Amino acid sequence: MCIAVFKPSKVRLSKATLEECFTNNPDGAGYMYAHEGKIIIKKGFFTFEDFWKAYNVSINGYAKKADMVLHFRISTHGLIDEPNCHPHKINDRIAFVHNGIISNVKVPVGSKVSDTVLFNEKVLRKLPRKFEDNIAIQELIEEYIGYSKLIFLDRFGASTIINDHMGTYDKGCWFSNTTYKKPKAIVKSYKSSTYYSDYYWDYDKEKEETVEETSPLLTTEEVYYCEDCGKELAVWEVEDCILERSEQMLCQEHLDEHCIFVKSED
Repeated sequence: MCIAVFKPSKVRLSKATLEECFTNNPDGAGYMYAHEGKIIIKKGFFTFEDFWKAYNVSINGYAKKADMVLHFRISTHGLIDEPNCHPHKINDRIAFVHNGIISNVKVPVGSKVSDTVLFNEKVLRKLPRKFEDNIAIQELIEEYIGYSKLIFLDRFGASTIINDHMGTYDKGCWFSNTTYKKPKAIVKSYKSSTYYSDYYWDYDKEKEETVEETSPLLTTEEVYYCEDCGKELAVWEVEDCILERSEQMLCQEHLDEHCIFVKSED
């Protein structure tokens, strides 16, 4: 899924929060900020230690008074390498990060590049100058990317978040999902087994209780999305993911594919 973060200049994120982002999204980190009319991009960090060292130099240097956009990747398409890490430059004026999967971008089997790279090449680089300020174009981008989220940053530090309502404002920042938080078990025990979902759920241990196998598994009103196609999940689809011990939250179509794959491996 990845996580994208918009950090205003006056906000300091803790090392623990950033390490949580990296731990939950370990396939390459990066960040960007504007300085003297240029976009500065630092990316291709595959250990948290390397990321933290570079990040500290930046926030205590040229980025000290600048808004910053950060990204921590989980690979869904393409190689795990620096070119597929975010941020990505659209041109010398503007760059972006992406969280999600853009189903309208058809990624060839075995592609070495991600859907984000292809989206940049096939769509964003063909848009007119200052497209991010055009409300009509913003709405068209939202329609095209579905449940994905984007953060644009130009060379003067102006930012635009697409689908910001799908993210979370916390700690003075905007997060594209909740993987900046420590994982919390939320599914209650039933019969003799307990299932733990990584970080897409909130859970209050004080409310934990044992329920029958046929009892409803969900007690939250939060909305969850398929980690493959981005579709909003129905409650029964989430419950199926739990009962199938799926490592991901998937819609029925992709959960069926997951189950078939698992059985073929047995």
